[in-house]
Amino acid sequence: MSKFRKETDLLLRSLQSGNNCNWEELYLHTFNHIKGLALKYLIDKTVWKEVVNQTYIRVLRQIETLADFNDGYDFMRETVQNVALEFNGNREFCEPEDKVFAYLSQLGSDLGGFYFQLSLLSLEDQNIIWLRFWEELSCSEIAKLMGSTKSSIRKRIKLILKNVKS
Repeated sequence: MSKFRKETDLLLRSLQSGNNCNWEELYLHTFNHIKGLALKYLIDKTVWKEVVNQTYIRVLRQIETLADFNDGYDFMRETVQNVALEFNGNREFCEPEDKVFAYLSQLGSDLGGFYFQLSLLSLEDQNIIWLRFWEELSCSEIAKLMGSTKSSIRKRIKLILKNVKS
């Protein structure tokens, strides 16, 4: 468990036991991270402040359920994700294919040609592209899944896109 996760867990467990003095410390400790998660999950990024505020309110209201989680970080991550998805509820999701098509339009390619180029890639490269653009995983997350480093995944994606573009 990382130092951040440990500190978050300790602060939340302290709040759960009734020590409200740690509220401000929890807020300062987790704000940037919660903001980043909110921005990750939101379609309309302009409502991030509302999502962050609602997350902290919900954390306080549901602090009793913390026992259901292995650590406090997972509790907060799941809470911000749920709040963001609720904010997204009234908006249409952009299908992954639409995002790729928009990216290809910038490259001046056509979708059929892109799929053909993808089919020529190795299975590992196809998986990397799938995870990055369809599953929308970060390079760090892909690296963990593939047993590689973040920088090598980032470099591999750039190389793949360069080859597909030409």
